[in-house]
Order: sequence, then C-alpha cells, then structure tokens
Amino acid sequence: MLVSIIIPIYNVETFVERCLLSVLNQTYKKTEIIVINDCSQDKSMDIVRGIIEGNPDKFPKVKIIEHSENKGISASRNTGINASEGDYIFFLDSDDWLSSDCIEKQVFLAKKYNSDLVIGDLNFEGYNWGFHKWWDFNCLPENIDDNVIIQNLFYSFKIYMMVWNKLIRRSIIMNNNIYFKEGIIHEDDLWFYELIRFIKKMSILNAKTYFYYLREGSLMSKNNIVNLNNKYIVSEFMIKSLNKDMQDNRCKFALLYADSVIKNNFYNNRSIEEFRSYKKEIKSNINVILIERYRNPNILLLLIPYYLPEFFIRIYFLIFELGINLKRNLTSVFSKKIKF
Repeated sequence: MLVSIIIPIYNVETFVERCLLSVLNQTYKKTEIIVINDCSQDKSMDIVRGIIEGNPDKFPKVKIIEHSENKGISASRNTGINASEGDYIFFLDSDDWLSSDCIEKQVFLAKKYNSDLVIGDLNFEGYNWGFHKWWDFNCLPENIDDNVIIQNLFYSFKIYMMVWNKLIRRSIIMNNNIYFKEGIIHEDDLWFYELIRFIKKMSILNAKTYFYYLREGSLMSKNNIVNLNNKYIVSEFMIKSLNKDMQDNRCKFALLYADSVIKNNFYNNRSIEEFRSYKKEIKSNINVILIERYRNPNILLLLIPYYLPEFFIRIYFLIFELGINLKRNLTSVFSKKIKF
C-alpha cells in the first residue's frame, strides 16, 4: 500500500528540516514524498534538497514540483493531489512533524478495516494562544462503517475538520473531484465538509502521532480581519453546497459555522456595512435553500440572527452561548462512551 505524503513549502527554513527528518524516520517505508515549492524565497528548498540528496536510500520515491508563482497552500495541496500515485494521501504542513510510527499505525488500521479515512490524534506545540481541543477520541470506537454516523460525528464536532494527520483514500478524492478552494485560508474546513459525504468507513487512531506547531503571530492564532473575511467565504460556500445534500445535521453545521462568523464580527468590531452585506448574501441562500425545505426547530433557531436588527443579535448570541455551555456541562456530567 503506497502512501503519498504531500508537503507544501513556503518560507519555512526554520522548521522544514524537523519536518522532513520526521518523514525520513518513518517506520513505514512504502511512501512517496511530494514536495511543492510554492516560490519559497528563503533557504527552505536548499535544506529540502540537501536532506533528500543526502539520504537517497531513505527517500526512494520523491517528487519535487516547482510552482512558477506563489499560489498558496490550497493550490499547493491541489498540485500534490494531482501528482500523487498512492493508494492513500496524507497532508503534512512543513512546520509540523510526525511521530516515527505515524504512517505505520494509520496504515495498519486502513488495512485492518479497509478504511476510507483514518484519523489520528494531535499534539499542539509552540505558542499557546488559547487553542482548545473539542474532540475526545477516548469516546469513539476504533472503527465506524456507517456514513450517516460518520457525518453526524463530524457535524456534532466529535472529530476535527483540519486535514492534518488523516490518511485518506485517494480514489475518493479523485472520483468526486474534491479539491481545495484556492486563494483562501480555513480551506480545510470547506474541503473536509465536502469530503465527509463520501466516507463509508472511518477508523480512529487514539494516539497523538502528529505534532502541530503553533506560531506566534500566525493568521490562525488570532481573529483578525483576514481570518474573518475568509470565514465569510467558507460559510457562504458551505450553505450554497447544501444543494448537494440537504440532511438536517449538514444544514445545522453550516449554519453554526455561519453563526460563528457573525458572532466574531461583533466581537472584533467589523464595520456594520460589511456585516450587512454578508448577512444579505447568507439570507438569500437561506431563503432559497433552507426555509422552503425545513421546519426543524433546531435549524430554524440558527436562522434567527439573519432576521434580527443588529442590536438584538448581541443579545441572541449571549443567550445562545449560555444555552450551549449549559448543555456542554450537563453532557460532561452524564456522558458515557458512545455506543454504535
């Protein structure tokens, strides 16, 4: 079983050696390494080539692809997907690293259960900007072979949406034309939201085999304007994509994501004109897609912010947050291991 490990490279000379050495030291050897140079302007690629050329026996199958212009991580991942030949694809960010048995453990589960998707747990390193895990793999079985259950786990935030530390059957990506939306951040959210519809068998590796490095000052570490603008885009695409699949939990997740954008808008003092433009765009999609098709109270509750005056939206979210926290506290008190 061949695994294609896709690594985009852009100005990571401080981190890329650690990343590549963790790939070099994998106990599972049937891999192809696909490195995409997204016009890096530092010494990153010199370091990459030095490591690869210095260890030809440990890197038997390597592809280095050069972008002619800087296109961003989404485009780099898409380039890697198209260049891949493996049975499975694994995305690795160039400032992160793997445990030595990461791929071996995930391949073991993929073979054992003929999995479409294997998800391992994460460890967070570096700058702590208050990121908190919302998933707990201790509460999940090792294997799930029901697409409805798999989707519901995602839509209820029991599994994470980032593409890190996931072994993904390549044929599912290619056959369903699932590529990253280029030119945005938070592209993982939208990509996995589309992918999860096609996963029939999912395995859970309850081990921290991927080390995600949090960098101080990175776009992902703060709710700045760039972050919010891109979440606007992602939420719009999520809601528009409901034309493909109108199940309740998928609608609820898309609206929760969109509502989180509105909430962050108020907490970060976005201009009221920008907010009204966004609300109008979302409302037009909601009117066409949701209200005519659904009478589910849980979904209708999430539509409220789009029909409230701006002043009352703050009050709505205060009440909504209180309700969520109360539900979360009660769930943690009475929760038991999920049964399937």
